[in-house]
Amino acid sequence: MQKKFVMRGYEMNCEPRVTEDGKYAAQVEVTKLGFSREAAFRRLGEFDTEADAVAYAKKFSEEWLSRYA
Repeated sequence: MQKKFVMRGYEMNCEPRVTEDGKYAAQVEVTKLGFSREAAFRRLGEFDTEADAVAYAKKFSEEWLSRYA
């Protein structure tokens, strides 16, 4: 499953983290290509599957870039 995406000149790392209760926490790290990390969003919600967490983080990334990039 792909967890890193390049959108509008930014790398969006949507690697989820496992919570204490075995669920997956969606998160995104935003990095302008060729630069250091610009933003990190660590608490985007908890999901039962890794695929759901990554899908939500990717959707969040698209919406964030449409507003701020």
